Amino acid sequence: MLPTKYRLQKSVDFQKVFKNSKPIKTENLTFRVFRNTQKVVEDETLIRFGFIVSNKIDKRATRRNALKRQLRQIAADLISELENGYDIVTVAHRDFIYPYEQQEIRKQFREGLRKSGILK
Repeated sequence: MLPTKYRLQKSVDFQKVFKNSKPIKTENLTFRVFRNTQKVVEDETLIRFGFIVSNKIDKRATRRNALKRQLRQIAADLISELENGYDIVTVAHRDFIYPYEQQEIRKQFREGLRKSGILK
């Protein structure tokens, strides 16, 4: 599970990321990465994630939430491999089909982070 300190939660933070970044696309995910130097905790900047899964993916909230849970778990697993000081918003696209395969999601997640240049 992704701890709260690693999550984007406020609408203002999401807007800042969207306003100051360009999209990085994989097959089913779009990443927006913003260098954040203001969020300092214990003398280090954190990496924070936000996830957007719209009604276009599935009308059922349980399935959208299942996809978000998988994305959060993947982010938590990869957090030690990423550079600090970034806010990342991940947007899922319509092409994901239920049941979601975590290996495929993990592969695309890694690819997007590699393209953005923050994967160590």
